[in-house]
Order: sequence, then structure tokens, then C-alpha cells
Amino acid sequence: MSDVPRDTDLDLDEDFDIYAFINSLPVAKEVFNSCFRQDRKKYYFSKRLLKFEVVENEKQLISLVVYDFPKLKKVEYTKTGKEIITTTLPKDFFDITFFVNTIDMIKTKVDPFQREKVIFKRFDRTLELITNELLIKETRLETGTTEETYETIIEDYKEHFKDLDKFLDWIIACRFTNNRRSSYLHFWVEAGFGKSFLSACFKECGIVTECRYEDFKSPSSLSPFELRNSWIILIDEFTIFKKEFKNLTNELIVDAKNQLRTIVDVYAKVFLSAEQSPSFEDGVDKQITDRVQQIRTETIPLEKREKYINYGNALYLQCVSRYIYLYLKKEIKKYISRGKIGADKKATKTLNEFLEEYRLNTDILDDVLYQLFYNKIFDIRNEEDFDSLSRNDQIIKREHIFERKDKTFVLHNVKKVFTLIIEQEDSNFYKKAQYKTNGIDIVLKVKKEDIQHQYKIGKGNKRGLLINPLDFYYDENAGKYKKLEMSKEDKEKFEKGELF
Repeated sequence: MSDVPRDTDLDLDEDFDIYAFINSLPVAKEVFNSCFRQDRKKYYFSKRLLKFEVVENEKQLISLVVYDFPKLKKVEYTKTGKEIITTTLPKDFFDITFFVNTIDMIKTKVDPFQREKVIFKRFDRTLELITNELLIKETRLETGTTEETYETIIEDYKEHFKDLDKFLDWIIACRFTNNRRSSYLHFWVEAGFGKSFLSACFKECGIVTECRYEDFKSPSSLSPFELRNSWIILIDEFTIFKKEFKNLTNELIVDAKNQLRTIVDVYAKVFLSAEQSPSFEDGVDKQITDRVQQIRTETIPLEKREKYINYGNALYLQCVSRYIYLYLKKEIKKYISRGKIGADKKATKTLNEFLEEYRLNTDILDDVLYQLFYNKIFDIRNEEDFDSLSRNDQIIKREHIFERKDKTFVLHNVKKVFTLIIEQEDSNFYKKAQYKTNGIDIVLKVKKEDIQHQYKIGKGNKRGLLINPLDFYYDENAGKYKKLEMSKEDKEKFEKGELF
């Protein structure tokens, strides 16, 4: 017992060496590796149920242990002859085990390329649990459903949702790639498309977890072990792509009440909405355009399709669920046959192709802000009627634009000017743009020191960005100012009025 941490609350047999004991008895070692304590709660991982159970009392713990390891079952009797179920393990075994196996966090993974069914790894006070079974619930058709009926319904649904197979390929690729950076999909569908129907199909297969914004905060209502088997995190009635979603690329920390604090792998993230999200229009950050894809469907409502009406929701749902199950099983087999590295390579290729086809059709936010900034500055500078300007624009003209004798001008306090400009845009755009304030040098495509350089203005000095109007021209067709990208020789000709 000398190498076992002691607790003043424990009254243990000093002669009992738990490490020597478990090394001499493999089944005891398995039980030892299944018992954990986090904070003041005790947990037992059932290898038959493949989940953690909160240990409320010794009787419950004994029943869990003998369920997993029947050979440890021991029957004892009280003085009155009442039968008691115990184990053949020493009396101090569980007290010591829970004390030694104190953890702060559990990390759970499902690796279908792993040979062992369950593996535990310890890293300091973090436990990693790795299982090898991709759990998909088999869906079956009602007895008497003909092959012709099944194929008719699937053909009809594919006519309704033309991208179904590509969507399934994307989901599978998200599950097998090591880099899930582009594992976000906005499913923009018209009212009546059947979002709930599609979600129900995946629920039948047991591979989807529906979430709300609140579920990504602490405490969470999510079940870490339900998430462990989920291929899809689905967010219905989606509106705004919040910053928390960027942290969902590969993992999610779930801090749920009465459950182990757990890190789970997350795969496909699907956002459902009947309208376009403000996050995906009027300029989108490149970090988002490199992550999020968008499928838009325009079709008649599912409930108005003739085949859906004729066959009814129950049979139609059964058939589509069965198709999804069979498609996933077939593709899983192909991926696993490639091996871990080959599967990752195939999945990454599929994701890259999907991103190119379904990339968000929007302008990059930095480009939109760059154009907005210079358009505004030149419009304000060129406006002769000061009173016609908005209050913010008046402040910019009066306090931030300083003319020089060489016809260039200095824009003083660029960050403040940027804020005064974006404050005049709608609230959704402002929320996206305000995060760019500290990176305004990147937006304007200049060096950080360029916006803080000191220039002589009259008898004094001002720090700011030097702007030469000759570096820009007004494109009447586009209705905006553009920066001249020309050689030194062409620039000289332009200045002399000889270029155009």
C-alpha cells in the first residue's frame, strides 16, 4: 500500500497491495480499469453496455460488476438466511480503486480501425476511452413491402432531394477524415421541404443528435455517450453562425449534470433553416467560407408529392431510412477496406470536391470591407456640402482627413475611422465587421506600421495612413473606387493623362 495515495477518510488494510493483486488476476485488472472518480462522484464503465453508470451505492456497483464479469459472482447469506450477491474481490478493493482512479476529464473516441473492442489510456488525470464499433441502428421495412414499392419511393424522394447521395457521401467523409475543418453544411430549404422528415430518417439510424445553441454552453443538456455514436450534430431553425461553432471543428467538451466531464469527437455539423442566414450574406469571413458549404433546395413540399400521399408518411419514412442505412453500411465497408490512411485520403478528397461544388456564394468579408472603406473615404473627402454628411461622416471629414500639399492626404486614427464607417451599416453587418477592427491593416492590405506612420501636416504632425488619390480610379460601371494595379511606367502615363 506504500505506493497508493492515502486519504484520511479511508480505513484500508495496510497489507493489501492492489497493483500486485490486479497484475496477478486479469479480471480484477479489468474491473479496476472500469472504475473512476471525478470530483466526489463515482462511475463504472460497463463493457457490455458500452457506457458509464453513476455509482450510487455498493449494491448497484456489485450488480454492474457481476453483469460484466459473471465469474466474480459470489452468494453470501445473512444470519437470517437472506441471500446477498457480492464478488470474490477483497473488501478494500473498490475503495482503493476509486481513490486511485481519480480523473478530471474523459476523452472518448470511436476508432473502427482499432482491433480491441475497448481500450483505456491514462494521461495524467485524463482518461481516454477508445472503442472500435461504429454503431448504426439497422432499419427494416414492414413485412410485405415489395421491392417495387421500395424502389418507387426512393426514386421519388431522390427527385425531391436531388443531392441526397452527395449529402450522404459528405457525411461519411466527415466521419473518416482526420481534418474536419470543412465539416459544416448550411441546409437552406424552403418551407415544406421536409426537414423534420430527413432528421427522423437519421434518427432511425441512430447517428444524429439534435442540438440548440444553449447545448454548447456549460452545464449542457447533451449526453456525451449519445454524442459519441453520432455522426451528425443537427441544429434546426438555424439563424446566426456564432463564434462557438468555430470551436466545433473536431471536438466538443460536454459538461453535463451528473455525468463525467467529457471530450467527444464531432463530425458533420448540419444547420437547417428555411431562410438565408445573415451570417452567410453581405460579406463572409474567409475562415467561414473555407469551412461552410450550402445546399439550397427549391421543390414542391414533400407532403404534396403524389407518392408520399399515396404511400403515407410511415412507409415512405421506412423506405428512405432503409436506403440511408444500406448506403452508409456499403460505404463504411469500402472506407474500412482502405485502411486508416487510405480512408482519410479518400475522405479528404471527397470533402474538398464537395466544398468546391457547394461553397458559399458570397463575397469575402475582407474584400467587402476594403471596398466599403475606400468608397466611403473618397465620397466623404469629395463631398463639398458638409451639412449633407451624416454625423459620423462629418467627424471623419473634420477630425480624421488631413490634406497635404502634394495632393495626398493622411487618414488619422484608421481604427476609429473604420468604426465610424461600420457603425452606419445594419446591425448584422456591424456584428461581423467589428471583429476586423484590430486587423484593419490586413483588411486594407497595408503593413501595420503604415497606419501609424507620422507625417507633417502644416506646422504640426499627424499619425495615420497616407493615401494617394492617384493610386485609385472610379469604375463607373461597378460604381466603386478601385486601386490601380499597374506598372511604374503606366502609372507615370496615367499621372500625365496619357494612359486612357
